[in-house]
Amino acid sequence: MLAYNDWSNTGWRYYKCIKKFSKDVQFLKGRKHRFGYPEQGKINKILNKKKPVAKAPVTIEAPELRPLVEKAKVIHFIASTFVDTGADLSKKPVIVQHGGATYRNNAKQVNERVNPIANYTIIQSPDLLELGAKNEHYFCFPVDTDYIQPNFKTNKHLKIGHFPSNSAAKGTNQILKTIKDVNLDSHYFGKRKPGVKSEWVNWYDNLMRMSECDIIIEKAQFELKRGWSGEFGNTALEAAALGKIVITNSHQSFAYQTAYGDHPLLIANNQKAFENHLHNVLSMNEKDINDLKQKTRQWAVDKHGITATANRLFEKVYQHVI
Repeated sequence: MLAYNDWSNTGWRYYKCIKKFSKDVQFLKGRKHRFGYPEQGKINKILNKKKPVAKAPVTIEAPELRPLVEKAKVIHFIASTFVDTGADLSKKPVIVQHGGATYRNNAKQVNERVNPIANYTIIQSPDLLELGAKNEHYFCFPVDTDYIQPNFKTNKHLKIGHFPSNSAAKGTNQILKTIKDVNLDSHYFGKRKPGVKSEWVNWYDNLMRMSECDIIIEKAQFELKRGWSGEFGNTALEAAALGKIVITNSHQSFAYQTAYGDHPLLIANNQKAFENHLHNVLSMNEKDINDLKQKTRQWAVDKHGITATANRLFEKVYQHVI
């Protein structure tokens, strides 16, 4: 498994999934993640010294890794990345994985480069499906529900959290406006209040502050702009694993339902739905709130935990290449 940047530590979690059915797997990347994940892929000294020679796909020339690639039975590229070692990949199974703006904004260009070498493509978000990838399979983000343990405690005044990694892409201004409009003065709103900037913290500390909340608003992106995803992402899965009620987006929900079935996330793709979800949750009794928290946590374990994702990954892809 090869990456330059492993955005949101996704490749590392796929590595943990693959370890469930293959003991002999290596994951190498070039850059340490700024979120400071306590577990990350190994920083390869060779990849670390390289600079991309192309942006779509992110292309790294690393002939020094050719012996490693030639020895491997399967090559798995993460985050729309192609590590060019000069090795002949025509006789090896190659898996390519797409999950973000690099592919979203440059699908044709990326496909032209990697489709000829790919046997399977893993797509992480429904809005990236049907853009021309070869033999594509949709996999929602895996979440480590062994590491992330739930906190089902319900606060006397429900705590609502919104801690965006990118405020513009998550619709933070719209969220703050709605919170003000529906008059939530009696409720705590994370560490973000109108006119107050939320401090940046590392991934673990962010997990801890989410754990103190009852409701997590991942995003409220009603109008999609180039490069932004209209689907729920890693934060929604992490909040679910914590046992939180999650409000988020899913503008192409049919893709998720086809692959996985129903889910307990509260989908708000427009202002009215967002307001309704807030009012409904805040009017629920403690038992109903706890039931929804338990249901959301169980969904994260059963559908998107490491073991569940490993089983699906083997069934759809890896049993055909190892």
